[in-house]
Amino acid sequence: MNARKQLLNSNSGISSLIDVKQLEYRFNTLSMNTSRNIVCGFNKLHLWNLVNYTKLIYLDIDTMVVQNTDDLFEKPELNAALDIGGVVNTGVFVAQSLLKTFNDMMLLYKMSSSSYNRDDQRFINWYFTNRSNSKIHYLPLEYNRISWHKDYQIWDEVQAQAKIIHFAGKSKPWSFFYMPHRNWERNIEGQLFYKWKQMFEIVQKTIKQKG
Repeated sequence: MNARKQLLNSNSGISSLIDVKQLEYRFNTLSMNTSRNIVCGFNKLHLWNLVNYTKLIYLDIDTMVVQNTDDLFEKPELNAALDIGGVVNTGVFVAQSLLKTFNDMMLLYKMSSSSYNRDDQRFINWYFTNRSNSKIHYLPLEYNRISWHKDYQIWDEVQAQAKIIHFAGKSKPWSFFYMPHRNWERNIEGQLFYKWKQMFEIVQKTIKQKG
């Protein structure tokens, strides 16, 4: 049985898995160090095409929810936490599916140059700043606690209130100890690693119990 069927047949609470078409990466990958994450990141634009849902909460695969976040469904589009450089981080955000928005995004994406949007975060920031009727709203930082912000002055306060932890650097808690990441000390913090390890063990135990 493949992973898809295992998830759907389990009691995990997952009701459906939706296949989306890989969007063609529009920019020259030979002139830059393009990771697979950047190329695949644009697939999140498909969120605006999921018109069977009125409100969507997007989470990057390297995030971990540690507190209840149901209140996110009450927030308007586009809602995301502020990142370095005055832009919002698109690893966690609130969106509202709308076919008109999706079609406009696809039109712009196909026509765009490489000047501002070689990754999805720049594209989404540009779109909701310059193109969309929706405004950018700022989530409190506890909804997107980025691991490599641990050296900032506000870290202790955000750490205590964190609802979603985001391992946004190249070093992940499941790989930094065997993959050659030169800057892993910057991205991995002891308490965060311990929280991830606890969550990993709970999930493993739950999967074994449910068969």
